[in-house]
Amino acid sequence: MMKSIYSRFAIILFSILLASCGTNVEVTVVDPDTETETAAPEITVDPKYETDLPVRSFDGASFVMAVNDNPNIHHSIVPEEETGESLNDALIRRNVVIEETYGVDLQEYLYDYRSPGTLKSSVIAGDESWAIVMLTCPDALSWWKEDLLIPFDELPNLDLKKGYWDANINDSLSIGGVQYIAEGAFNLDIYDLTFCLLFNKSLTQQFALPSLYDTVLDGKWTMDTMAVMMETASFDSNGDGTMDEADNWGYTAHPKMVAPGFWIGNGVTSISKDAEDTPYISMMEEQFVTVFENIMALAHDSNTVYMTTGDNMDIPIECRNIFQENRSLFIDMSFFYMESMRDMETDFGVLPYPKANEEQNSYHTRVCYYFPYVVPATNRDTDMTGYLLEILNYRSYHDVLPAYYDVCLKTKYSRDEESSEMLDLIFSSRVIDIGDSTLCNVIRDNFIFQMMQSAGKSIWNEDGTPNIANNADLKQCLEI
Repeated sequence: MMKSIYSRFAIILFSILLASCGTNVEVTVVDPDTETETAAPEITVDPKYETDLPVRSFDGASFVMAVNDNPNIHHSIVPEEETGESLNDALIRRNVVIEETYGVDLQEYLYDYRSPGTLKSSVIAGDESWAIVMLTCPDALSWWKEDLLIPFDELPNLDLKKGYWDANINDSLSIGGVQYIAEGAFNLDIYDLTFCLLFNKSLTQQFALPSLYDTVLDGKWTMDTMAVMMETASFDSNGDGTMDEADNWGYTAHPKMVAPGFWIGNGVTSISKDAEDTPYISMMEEQFVTVFENIMALAHDSNTVYMTTGDNMDIPIECRNIFQENRSLFIDMSFFYMESMRDMETDFGVLPYPKANEEQNSYHTRVCYYFPYVVPATNRDTDMTGYLLEILNYRSYHDVLPAYYDVCLKTKYSRDEESSEMLDLIFSSRVIDIGDSTLCNVIRDNFIFQMMQSAGKSIWNEDGTPNIANNADLKQCLEI
């Protein structure tokens, strides 16, 4: 079991390939006019995205999944009924295929996201009710530390190198070479919690701003470029001499969400891993400190950023209202909450977070946190569990992700063709920073949150470096 941890974390890029699939067979077609046989073109498939598992039947056995009922993500298990919505109905079709093909009864047990301790206590007491359990990423780490879960690399029937598992993300989530959790196409949370920026098209026209899409594609979408545009769009619209929620802003977001999006976009992370796969804090490194100073200046010195905790959702309703009322040029946005913008009258576009400068080779996109499915230590049938986890990810890749990505994100929620290209760029550059996710309770939601609300005056040293030595919460995260 890992003991020592935390101080620097290299960037992990994740590419999602949503390839079409078919069967590798040759079909004979009869032309009715000539009555001659014509061979149809051969359709090939990439074996990386096909399961190697033989079809098995579990004779109607129940497979019960305890699901965190969280308001910031889609449910990925058992919708109540078909609604005509592509994602909902795709989930139902996937479930029907799995249940009929493999003779299993998929069942969902929803538990309150505010009371995870009740479920944990049940597992500690030996409750064998659940085959898999959906947890927050900090809870998953806690369960592993307390020997309450079975690591994925101890489960049979899994092939985490297959394309329907997220290999790059999973590499970033291992600790000391142990894959205690794993994410794949079955985990809609890592899609829902991918963050981007939305921009208001009406305001870009009003202020005669250059094409933001061209700026991104030309590699010129940087922090400085965004800051200049934000300054152009910020002003005291009601003339009362005070900048507040009633005025116009360059950018709006929940304060705890601001810094990680920009530091990941700038190519740094708060946690890195060494050659032994051991995480460590990298916030003291010069590059991170420089990036963070720029973020703090943007958030607190420019008078162009409106931050509010509001209803305490990832994207507060207050921020969404300001953006929808054409009073913010940019807004921090997760793909889950993009659905809530469908009724906005003004068109908007989708962008990645900016780079630190034009010399930075590529854009990087933040996956805010994640809700892994873990296998509790009370599970007595790991053979069935490993098998069905593999099948759930395999079938989700082919049956659910096209509905989520191609139909919902690219068609229903986006407003233009260029956004589709931006979405491809965003999904091919995703990064999980452990300090923004697995350790969010001690870094992002604590240490960083305090800095964003107080401009860091009580936490930063005079030289601009974080005073980690005097922060008890950060000291605790050095031990696992």
